[in-house]
Amino acid sequence: MPRSEWYRSSLWIFKPKAIERIIAELKEASPSNSQFTYDAEYNWFHIICHPDDAKSIRQSLSRISHEIEDETFDKDEDKILTPEGVLRENFETDLISLVHISGTEAEALKALAFPERFSQFSHKAIWDKLDSEQDHFGTEPLTIHDIVTETGFRQLESDTGAMISFTPSGALIYLGANNQESIDEIQQRLDVLLELKKTTQPQPEHLLFAEDYVEKKLPELTADTRYMVNIEPKLASTTLLDRLKVQDLQGNYKKLYEEGCSIRLCTYDCDLKYHFSLLGPPIIGRSSRKYIFGNRPIAKSKNVEGSFVAANPQPPIALATPATPVTLVTTQVNQHIDPTFTQTTYRASSKEEKVSKWIESIPDNAGIISCPGSPEGVTQASQVSGAIRSAARTSTVSSKTSSADQTPGSGVRYTASGSLIELFPSGSGSGSSNSLGTSITWSMSPLVPQTVSKTTNLGRSAIRSDSVVGVLATSPSTPTTPTPPVKVLERDEKDAHRFRRYLESGANGFQTMNQQAKSKKMAQPLGKENATWVEKSPPTFTEEIHTAMTRLLATGPYLRGRVSVSAEFGRAILLKMDPSGLSYNASGSPSSGWGKTVLIDHLNSLMTKDETFQFTTILGTFAADVDTMINTRDKDNCLWKENPTSSWTVYSFHCFSTSPPGRFIVDIIDDLTNGFSYKLQRYTRRLGFNGNVAVYVHGLLRNWDLRIKLSHDDDEINEQLFSTFARALIDSLRISRNIEGPSGLELQFPLKSDFGVIIRDVRVTTKWRYLSPNSRSALDVSEVEQLEVEPVGGGAFRTGGGNQSAQSARSWTPETAKKKKDEGEFPRWYEASITSTRAEALFLQNKSLRLGQKAEWDANTLLEQHIFEDIYGPALQMLKTMDHVGGNDNSNIMKKIKMNIPRRNNPKPVVPGNVPVTRRTPLTKKERKRALNSLTEVSDSFPTESDNVSTQSRPFW
Repeated sequence: MPRSEWYRSSLWIFKPKAIERIIAELKEASPSNSQFTYDAEYNWFHIICHPDDAKSIRQSLSRISHEIEDETFDKDEDKILTPEGVLRENFETDLISLVHISGTEAEALKALAFPERFSQFSHKAIWDKLDSEQDHFGTEPLTIHDIVTETGFRQLESDTGAMISFTPSGALIYLGANNQESIDEIQQRLDVLLELKKTTQPQPEHLLFAEDYVEKKLPELTADTRYMVNIEPKLASTTLLDRLKVQDLQGNYKKLYEEGCSIRLCTYDCDLKYHFSLLGPPIIGRSSRKYIFGNRPIAKSKNVEGSFVAANPQPPIALATPATPVTLVTTQVNQHIDPTFTQTTYRASSKEEKVSKWIESIPDNAGIISCPGSPEGVTQASQVSGAIRSAARTSTVSSKTSSADQTPGSGVRYTASGSLIELFPSGSGSGSSNSLGTSITWSMSPLVPQTVSKTTNLGRSAIRSDSVVGVLATSPSTPTTPTPPVKVLERDEKDAHRFRRYLESGANGFQTMNQQAKSKKMAQPLGKENATWVEKSPPTFTEEIHTAMTRLLATGPYLRGRVSVSAEFGRAILLKMDPSGLSYNASGSPSSGWGKTVLIDHLNSLMTKDETFQFTTILGTFAADVDTMINTRDKDNCLWKENPTSSWTVYSFHCFSTSPPGRFIVDIIDDLTNGFSYKLQRYTRRLGFNGNVAVYVHGLLRNWDLRIKLSHDDDEINEQLFSTFARALIDSLRISRNIEGPSGLELQFPLKSDFGVIIRDVRVTTKWRYLSPNSRSALDVSEVEQLEVEPVGGGAFRTGGGNQSAQSARSWTPETAKKKKDEGEFPRWYEASITSTRAEALFLQNKSLRLGQKAEWDANTLLEQHIFEDIYGPALQMLKTMDHVGGNDNSNIMKKIKMNIPRRNNPKPVVPGNVPVTRRTPLTKKERKRALNSLTEVSDSFPTESDNVSTQSRPFW
C-alpha cells in the first residue's frame, strides 16, 4: 500500500493538552491506518497516511489549529498582545506558547513523538543522527535502510530486547525498552553501523617496490611498462593460471601472451646523465631438481562408512580400519637427488650464474655497486633444506608413510606422486626450536643497489640510502645539497616536451595531445628550474605500504565472522594496455619511462577489473622450488624454523546452488587429530571468494609480486544458507586411496537431490605452517591438487537410498594429466602466503561480533604494534630471492598460440621510450659512442610511422 509522509508546523509551540486534542480529533476524522505524532524538538506534526487522504487531513489539521488559536486569543489576549496590539516576544498560555517548555510538560511532549505501540515501554528514545548525514555523492540524506536491513532490525531487537520503528523516510528511528541499558546499547549499535557506512570502503591499490634503489635526479623514480614476452619470454610461459579464477582458461592464456604486461625499473646513469631500462632478471630453470623425489608406493586398503552428527560441527571421526600389511615397492631416493644438495653448501650451477651475470651486464657507467651474494635464493644456501637432508639420509621409502587407508582423522596423511607431503614433516603443533635469535632485521642485500656517480670522490659514502638498511627503513637521509631539477638541452627540447605531454596525457584520463591542447594550459617544462619539490621529500616505500594497509583495514573492526590478512606471492599481469604506452628499447639503453605518481594513479583507477588486471597465485608445480623459499635466509639467520609447527588437509567442494542462486565453497578440514570441521565461503559478484580487495606490490626488479589481501567470510549468513548441505556432505563423505592403478585419492559423497546443489569441482589442499624464529610471522605453504568429478557408475549409489544420486572425485589419470597439461592446466601446484600470528589473535574478536558491534582493534593498532611489518617484512625479503621459482614450468602457451612476440625490443630511436630526456650537459664524443654501442640493430618488424601506433602521445590504456 502506498504511504504519504509529511510534516506540518506552526508559529506557536503547542502545549501537551492542545496536541492531545489535535491528534484525537484527527484520528476521529481520518482512516484508522493513519498515524499522527508530534515532535517537540522541531515543533511539527508528523503525519503518515494514504496519499488520497492527505488533502482532507491537511484541511482538518488547519481547522483544528485555528479553533485552538481563537480560543486562546479570546481567553488570554492580554498575555499574547501588548497594549499597543503588538505580539509579545514571549508568552505562555494553557494551550500555546512562545517560550521553551520544560518539566513534566516536556516529558509529556516526548511521549507524543512515538507511535502508539510504544506506550507500553517505560524508556523511549529517538535516534536521529541520520538527519545530518548524506550519501557518498552528497546529494541525498542517509536513511536507516542504508545502514541496516529489515532482517538486521529484527536481530537488533532480539539482541537488545528493545523495539525499533522508523518513519517511511527512514530518517527518524524510534526506540523503546523497559530499561535504559537496552536503549543505550541499541543506540551504540546504530552509531557503529553509521560509522561503518561513513567509513571509506577499501579499494584495490598498487605500489611499486624498487627495493633500496633511490632516484638521484628526479623527485620520483621512473619505470617502463613492457610486454612480458619482451622482458623475458619465459616470464610468460612460466606463468600458470587457475582455471577456477578465470572465465576462459585458453582465452586468458592467449591474452597473457598477446597482451600481458609487467613493470620494470629505469635506473639513472650518473655518467651518461640519463635513465636506462632494466629487463631482468633471467628465469633460471634447473631440470635436475625435477626428479629429486621418488615415485610413491601403492597401498591397498579397505573402506569403512563413517557417520556424522549434524548438530556437532566438529565431531571426532574414524573412517579407517587397521591396514592390511602389504609389500611396498621401495624406491631409491638418493639416485634422484641433485648432487649439489648432498653437500652442506652448494655451488651455483652454470645456469644460476646467469642471474649474477645479469647484474654484471648493467653498464659500468651506471655506477652500480657490487652486490655480493645478492641472488641468495638461487646461488647460495649455507644450509640445505631440512627436508632435503632428511630425504638424502633415507635410502628407501618408509612403509609407515605410505601404508593403509588415507582417510581424514586417521592420523595418516594422503600422499601423491611427487608431492611435498612426504618431503615435509607433518608438524606436531609446537615445532622444533632452533638456536636462532628472536628477531629478524629483514635486511638482505638488494639485487640492484643504489647508484653512485663514478666521478665523485666520496665513493660509497655518497650513496643515498635509507637510514636503516632494508625494507623497514622509514625515512631516507637527505643529501646535504639538494639536487636541482634536470635542465634539458635546447636540442632535446622537442623530445622533452613530448615526454612531458604523454605523462600529462596519462594524468588527465589519457586524452590525446590535441584534446589536451584545447582543454588545458601546458604545465611547466622539465627544463625550467623549479625547486619546490626539494622542500617536500616523497614518502618512502615503508610509509606508502603502511598507508595502503591502513586503508585496506579501515573496515576490518566492523566485519563479523572470519577475518584474515595475508601477503600472497604471485604474479601481477597488466592487460589491455595501449601499445603506444609501452617501452620497446633494449636493456641498458636510454629510456623515458612513466613517472611513479602517474603510473600508480592509472594502476589504481584502471587496474581493478579482471579484464584489465589479473593476479595468479600459482608459484609452480615442483616442490623443490617451494622448499627453497622455506629456507630463505636473512644474512646468517633463516627466516623460518626448520620444521612446520602444524599441518592440515582441506577438501574443497566448489558448488553451485539453485536456491538461493549462487556459488559457494565447502571446505572440509581434517587436522589429523580432532576429525572433521568445515567452513563456508560465499561468492559475491564484486568481491569474489573471500574478497579481492588488496594492496598489490609490483616487484620492479623481480619476476614475482605480492598481494596483501583482506579476506572476510560472514559465518552467520553462510551458516543460514548452506550449513545443512555442508553437514550432509560431511556425513556422506568417504575417502580412500585408489585400489588399482596409479597411487591417488578417491572421494565418494552420495547426496540427496533435494538440496538443489551441484558440485562442480573438488580440490585437496595440504597446508604446512612455518613460524619465524620470533613466532610473530607464519609462512603457509599450500599444495593444491585438482580432482576429476564424475558420477559413480550405475546411477544411484549402490549402498544409498532410492533418492540418492552419487558423485565421486579422484586423482587425474596419466592420460588426463597429459591432455590437460598441453592446455595449460596442471594436476597439482604450490602456493605460499605469510600472515601475522598476532593479527590472527586480534581477528578472533570478529568471530563473536554481533550486528552493530565493533572489535577492540583498528588499523592504527596494527600499525603501532608493528604487526604490518610481520606481514610484509619477510614477504619482501623472500621476494628478493625467489626469481628462480617456477623456472622449470611451462604452460605450453607459445606452442599452442604459435605467434611471434607482440613487439620486439630495439626500436628506432624516434619512438617514445628510447629518448634520453634527462640530460643536463651535452654528450661527449666518448659518451656518445658508448650510448650508440648500447643500442642494437633496429628490427624490421618494429612498427613504423605508417602503423597505427602514435609517436606523438603515449596513452596508457
